[in-house]
Amino acid sequence: MHLKKKPFIPAGLSLFFCFSILIFFASQANAQSGRRLPKLSPKPTETTTPKEPPVEESKPAKPQEKAPLVSVLVVYQLYNVMSSQYLTNAVLDGCLERLQKAIGLTARFGKEMNRKEASDIAQKSSDTYVLWLQLESESFGQDTGRNSAQSYYVNYVLYTPGTAKSKSSGHVYQRQRGVNPLPQGDISAEYALKRAGRELADRVLGALNLPLPPDRY
Repeated sequence: MHLKKKPFIPAGLSLFFCFSILIFFASQANAQSGRRLPKLSPKPTETTTPKEPPVEESKPAKPQEKAPLVSVLVVYQLYNVMSSQYLTNAVLDGCLERLQKAIGLTARFGKEMNRKEASDIAQKSSDTYVLWLQLESESFGQDTGRNSAQSYYVNYVLYTPGTAKSKSSGHVYQRQRGVNPLPQGDISAEYALKRAGRELADRVLGALNLPLPPDRY
């Protein structure tokens, strides 16, 4: 039986080979030890956005309460059966027309009644003034004939609600305006008495401390 011969490796070559391997691994170890690890960027700090407080629903502004309107009831009384309803209506028209233009007041027309009845209505009311008026004549009682239209004037009383005390009272006379006087007669008296009714309305407004309407008469 023939045995194969192992190849002969010189001892110097083996040492060189081993030494080369050691140098290789040593150099790799030095290279790894000299290499710096890359710096990691720090994680961003988590910031929590502060929660905004809930927006309160804006409540609608309460409407300002308006002052209650002053209420005035206008009533009248004829002096006697000979008194002129036509001329009395002229006074009522002028007075109501003026009062209804005023700010802060409401006026309405009542019926014919005497002073006692007007006073009782005011006393029973909690918020309504009662304006009682009567068309009188300077010639009443002097004769039984027809009175001159120019002799009429307005007698009035303004009663306070709740107490029926007189807030204002007096007489309003016909006034001639302009240089030339108006001709005598019912038509001119109607015009003058309607204007007297407007003047009466201004007296009522003054007694109630209310402003006069802007227009003049």
